[in-house]
Amino acid sequence: MAKLKIRIETSPDHFDDGSEILFNPNKVTLEKSVCWRSAVIANSEKPSVAFTHGAPQTLSLDLFFDTYEKDGDVREPMDQVMQLTQIAPALNHRPPRCKLAWGSTFGDVAWSLTRVSQVFTLFHPDGRPARGTLSCSFRESPSQEEAGKQQAGLSAAEKTHVVARGETLSGIAAEAYGDPTGWRAIAEANNLADPRRLTPGTTLTIPPRPSGGH
Repeated sequence: MAKLKIRIETSPDHFDDGSEILFNPNKVTLEKSVCWRSAVIANSEKPSVAFTHGAPQTLSLDLFFDTYEKDGDVREPMDQVMQLTQIAPALNHRPPRCKLAWGSTFGDVAWSLTRVSQVFTLFHPDGRPARGTLSCSFRESPSQEEAGKQQAGLSAAEKTHVVARGETLSGIAAEAYGDPTGWRAIAEANNLADPRRLTPGTTLTIPPRPSGGH
């Protein structure tokens, strides 16, 4: 049976050949969230709902380690996972990401370790831990090239915004552009006759950020 391998990032977007885990996990949990924003509409039983963004996948699994028969310290094989929590100077002073290779499972996704719990359940007579479990949580992490494309897309893409009660056009511009003076571009894109009067529940088109920030 194929063994799960963990490939560690050695330089940005480059990963080693991987090390096999002693025992395959018996359960892997993958989660994907989609985020929606709701806005209250006066005299309506239901709010207006609009898609805002997708969230990255998350993955969780437990890894079991046992070195009792070999009289070994179980922390040594655990270290290949624990190094994903250590800051690496070669990676712009961030922890390395990893790729999980288990046959064709997981594809070529890169993951960042977001949480790990280390539990020891058996010890040698001298106190060295001989058996333990790592409970790991990972988050999907884009490559540097993908992150650059996403950032470029954010500045160029046209988005939408559902007006909530009490919001102003300058406040929406500040959230969308980081600049409240961008309100005029939103008003023009939506043909607003009176930019000072916004109806809750209205979906506004948010055009690309105006050149020069205005």
